[in-house]
Amino acid sequence: MKYYDEGELAKRLVAAKADWSSSVSVAKLEQALLNSWLAKEKTAEDAFKILRLSDDIGDDILRNPAVTTWYSYVKMRKQNPDELLFFELKKVLSDERLARTLVAAKKKGNAKIDVSVLEVEQFKYWLRGGKSADDIFTLLKLNKNGDKLFESPMLNTWVSYVVKLDEKNADELIFVALKNHYGIESVKEMIVQAKTRVTTENLASKLQEEVWRSTGKTEDDIFNLLKLDKDTLLEIQG
Repeated sequence: MKYYDEGELAKRLVAAKADWSSSVSVAKLEQALLNSWLAKEKTAEDAFKILRLSDDIGDDILRNPAVTTWYSYVKMRKQNPDELLFFELKKVLSDERLARTLVAAKKKGNAKIDVSVLEVEQFKYWLRGGKSADDIFTLLKLNKNGDKLFESPMLNTWVSYVVKLDEKNADELIFVALKNHYGIESVKEMIVQAKTRVTTENLASKLQEEVWRSTGKTEDDIFNLLKLDKDTLLEIQG
């Protein structure tokens, strides 16, 4: 009879889970393996190494089927797998690269876990570190996008963070950051272009309101300007 070490056995069980005909028996074997780790007081980091997840880099970890086995074990230990995986990723990736990795994984849709929960963990980490809207704008290198800013896949990550940072004043914070980095005239040009895209139209409209407020327009003025904008758009579409 051939015997396998824990790492090889775990690897074979993970691979076997893809076979529906053996899924029930494999699940039982996997549970027995996890129970044995628990009895031996294996830490989450121990399990991470046994499953050879530490051999992967970046989004390779997110695509590895073994990550779901690791999640199961961490939950058995009554720990938060989202938080622990985030910190494992941070060991090998910078904040900026990690953010890009998460955005890419969401777009590809081939991750074995819900990537958005890791994005939440990153936001929590930035908030604990006192990172401002401007700090993250620069960290994500959005200050280098120029007139292609609204085409950047990282823009939505930044906007989502600003909302977490200060939901009530998010629109103003976004506008101020853009104005400080690009100047008001460039921002106006960006808004015009962004209004033509479905994915950025809503953000562009909110920024347009902030532009008007910055020039002293009242809420009544803004209401009338928005109505004028809408009527003009309907005429163009008609």
